Amino acid sequence: MVEFTVPGLHGKDRPRMTRGGHVYTPKATEDFEDKVQWCFRRAVHGPIVPLTGPVSVTIKAYHPIPRSAPKCRILQMLAAILRPLVKPDIDNVIKIVLDALNGLGYKDDKQVVELHAYKFYMEGGGATYIRVEEAAREAARPSQRAKEETV
Repeated sequence: MVEFTVPGLHGKDRPRMTRGGHVYTPKATEDFEDKVQWCFRRAVHGPIVPLTGPVSVTIKAYHPIPRSAPKCRILQMLAAILRPLVKPDIDNVIKIVLDALNGLGYKDDKQVVELHAYKFYMEGGGATYIRVEEAAREAARPSQRAKEETV
């Protein structure tokens, strides 16, 4: 298991196209992917060996509290009673993290069979918490779980 926090918060931007038809990834996306990779490397103690089996990923996107927020709302934000309904969208945060860890945390993001993603507020600047681990092998298949729940 590897868990780490990346300073800042960013979602995957759409690819851009030049007038000549060349497609490229926006610099802000590349920079954040580099930051995720750097933080992953710092969190790994020893040689980096990508996982080869099923993978579970947890992502917590922490948004900064708006300066205009009144004190009563700040307390609700910190207690996760109020959650961020602002950009970046959670699916874009997932995409940028999974793409950044391709070939580093796991061989390919198709190995991710379990994903947990959340958006919260925090004091200070934004941050992205990431945990990558082998998926539990003893997890019941959906058909088994449905049978167990009816008993």
